[in-house]
Amino acid sequence: MEVNVTEKKENKLLSRLEVKGSLTFQGPTPACKDVQADVGKALKKDAELVVVRHVYTNFGSSGAKFEALVYDSKEALKNVEAPIKVKKVAAEAAA
Repeated sequence: MEVNVTEKKENKLLSRLEVKGSLTFQGPTPACKDVQADVGKALKKDAELVVVRHVYTNFGSSGAKFEALVYDSKEALKNVEAPIKVKKVAAEAAA
């Protein structure tokens, strides 16, 4: 999978970077966990600090657009994201 970041917006109030971009892949649409890891690699950040908000695909194509949030620290992630989302990310990471 190839990640291309097209837009970055720094949000200092929430200690995060809001990222938009596109991905190209082979086969089925990648899971959010895979997108999370690749966005982390592309931005040279820890994958645990990345939260994938949306992955938009077009039927029949091997490309998609995504929106993700990259936090500065784990404390900022826990303070901003809802507890349900944090538990879901932790459960996916444990699996």
